[in-house]
Amino acid sequence: MILISSDIVLNNGVTPLSPLLISVFAWSWCNFEFYPQMNMFLEAGLEMEKTRYRNEHELASCTFIKLMSYYFSPTINPLEVWNISEEAFLLSVKSKNKHYGGFSILWYPFHHLFYSHGDVKTSIGLSLNSIEILKRNGNVMLMDASKMILELKYVLSGDVDHFQPTYVSQVKEYPSYRQMHYSFKGISLYFQNEIEKSFKCMEKSYDFREDSVGMCSSWIDLIFLGLISAIFLRSAQEKIEKAQEILKYSIERLEMISQVNSSVFLAPLELIRAETLYSEYCRTGVENTRKIISHYRKSYVMAEKERNTFLARLINLRTGEFYNSLGMDDGISGNYFLRAMESFEQFGASIVVDYILENYSGHIDGYSSFSNRNPEQVFSNTSLSDESTDHTLAGVTKSRISESTELDFREIFISILPILSEQTLSPRCCLILKRDSTVYVDAEFNAGMNSIEALSSIKQFENSDLDKFSDSFPLKMIHRTLRSRTEQQLVWNDNEKEYYFVKNVVASALSIPIMKKKTVIGCIYLENKETKDVFTTEKINLAKLIISISLDNAGIFTSINKSYARFLPAEFLKLLGKSHVTKIRLGDAISREMTVLFSDIYGFTEIMEGLSAKDGFAFINLLLKSIAPPISRNSGFIDKFVGDGILALFIEPQGAVTAALEMISELEVFNTRNNTNVKLGIGLHHGIVQLGTIGYEQRLDATVISDTVNTASRCESLTRTFHSHILVTKPVMDVVTVPHSVISTVLGKFMLKGKHIPHQIYNIASKSWKGSGTAKEFTLLSKVIDLFSRSEFTESFALAETILKNTKNNTIIAACNMYKEASTLYASVVLPSEWQGEIRLTKDGEVREYFQDK
Repeated sequence: MILISSDIVLNNGVTPLSPLLISVFAWSWCNFEFYPQMNMFLEAGLEMEKTRYRNEHELASCTFIKLMSYYFSPTINPLEVWNISEEAFLLSVKSKNKHYGGFSILWYPFHHLFYSHGDVKTSIGLSLNSIEILKRNGNVMLMDASKMILELKYVLSGDVDHFQPTYVSQVKEYPSYRQMHYSFKGISLYFQNEIEKSFKCMEKSYDFREDSVGMCSSWIDLIFLGLISAIFLRSAQEKIEKAQEILKYSIERLEMISQVNSSVFLAPLELIRAETLYSEYCRTGVENTRKIISHYRKSYVMAEKERNTFLARLINLRTGEFYNSLGMDDGISGNYFLRAMESFEQFGASIVVDYILENYSGHIDGYSSFSNRNPEQVFSNTSLSDESTDHTLAGVTKSRISESTELDFREIFISILPILSEQTLSPRCCLILKRDSTVYVDAEFNAGMNSIEALSSIKQFENSDLDKFSDSFPLKMIHRTLRSRTEQQLVWNDNEKEYYFVKNVVASALSIPIMKKKTVIGCIYLENKETKDVFTTEKINLAKLIISISLDNAGIFTSINKSYARFLPAEFLKLLGKSHVTKIRLGDAISREMTVLFSDIYGFTEIMEGLSAKDGFAFINLLLKSIAPPISRNSGFIDKFVGDGILALFIEPQGAVTAALEMISELEVFNTRNNTNVKLGIGLHHGIVQLGTIGYEQRLDATVISDTVNTASRCESLTRTFHSHILVTKPVMDVVTVPHSVISTVLGKFMLKGKHIPHQIYNIASKSWKGSGTAKEFTLLSKVIDLFSRSEFTESFALAETILKNTKNNTIIAACNMYKEASTLYASVVLPSEWQGEIRLTKDGEVREYFQDK
């Protein structure tokens, strides 16, 4: 090409063909051997055509050559690439240039996607227009190449779920075009988070790279070659060397061209450098996080400066995922995820928006709450009079509300199916919802019954995967609705309509997405087999209005549920089988095994007497904010606050024991921080409890009624007697695993006040607590208990007295004193035949006689 063009110019002098030949000469030279100075020949050829010959046909060709040469033009930024592409397209169409102009028509919608500030929907329209022009021109090969670009856009918008363009020619067998096919397919798979499949396509694109040297797609391909190879390397078990080779190639090429055109290529270079270091960090553990962050920052700053909006979106997403991998606060990564989500949503890339919301919505929420904090509130002093800090009981109990009190939207939307059916003339109306990335058929309504029968005649499904109902639903239409986040309607003149519609003789069909907080949670599918085009714009808008009102109502009920959850635990609702508080009825009740935790503050009345009412409540709320969260952290829930006490329930005893230990540890931290000496007793017991509602129609309350609760309360009272933190009954200890960091000791069997069956009680304490005692001391105590249970009272008394002379542990001292007293009392009476070694106790935990003289 270089020799031919230079020979023509040298032999024939300046002719009308010279501008194009000079432009081709410059472009070809730079492809053969990168020599940016050739840009002056390119500019000279274009200027000659504009000012001397003014032939639109040739000007279109020269403009296209400039477009392909933007990589060695230092003055062209991303937006200018798009402007040149648009100029080349318009000139080509106007002058009917079918040669170079055909390529201008091909690349016009491609550059709109990556370099303009437009959106995917508009870009799809441009692609369809280009395909139509190329079809009229009879250029089948370029038409198929345009379909590749269009299919990538369809994937981004969610209109299709796979990159499967329908080709007229054998385009994948030809050089240049085969490279384009695998490149665009690899990019599509990347945005679908199919990294291994994406890399396989990019590997083929790399192997065919010589086919498309200098083509417009090769520079975008270069960026994604590096990005996808770097991400692939993080978890790759094979093809590691190949991925490293491709990554090295991407960086070297970007380094070379960014020295000439930094406006377009410096930002992607910094991005690929960051991704390369990120891969090294993941594979080798090399500490290079500061360098990674620096490259991400440089990349974003450069992209913003040069108004490269597509790349800026991508950098935000990648930066967010990097910070997330470091395990940093959600508020940090959430900032980047929010930026990426909002920009990709504006762009119309539904597949990326859904990916972010499905994987990182919690991070975005974390950022929102983080950014809304008052700095004075975050760093305020925790004095008793501090009003800026949240010390309310609601703050203590809300840690698990977000999940537990989410209203079951399923019930709301099932109830509106008959209404939608009637208002849209759809005999068949179905509810389809997403849960954990799986799409389920939840309910189906078929018209034919009166309004009274309607709700009872709705067919409901449980965990019925939509994909297993291919004979009953148009799967492609429904999945397209969920991906694209827009309604989809059956169009009978569409040659690509689903076989389902033909097989089932469906005249009209409509699928409308259900959106909650920008996330698609499902859709409504409407069907009419009798009348075509039944879903007019008016009916579609009416259906959307009904769905919107239902979402608003659901939000109101959810808000009510969250408000009530401050006073009625959401877990309580679940145990009663209720989805929200409005379904609670007087007399609702269940029985089940649970572990009860009862805690109380020592000397609470005396503490309150020394404080004003305001400071008193501030103090107790501050304390509860410290000691209550371990309950929810360990899968328990607070049934109620009883003054200064807490009654909590656990399904698993292990969680209750762990929570109790953590509560005492948190109390120690609280005392140190606030210069206080608050003491807390905790009792645990496992057994059958009855949960239900009591009261009357105007005043309901949920409560737990059980001897299990009373026993836990008695155990808590005994902590004062034994100077202990936590006392636990045998039913709890029988099913839990005691960590090595914890000492558990039998204190003996006790007949608690009001009980007729003795309970074996254990003391548990963390080895890290002050004065927790030694294993040797508790071993000696167990011998005292053993002697006592065998009625060897004299020996038990003597050993207890010996231990008292050598211990400073308050719990052991209290236990030994109790056994001395009980040994003296029980030695002088005739014990019942059913006596099992237990000590009878009064309400205050004192030893009680049997009143039977010998």
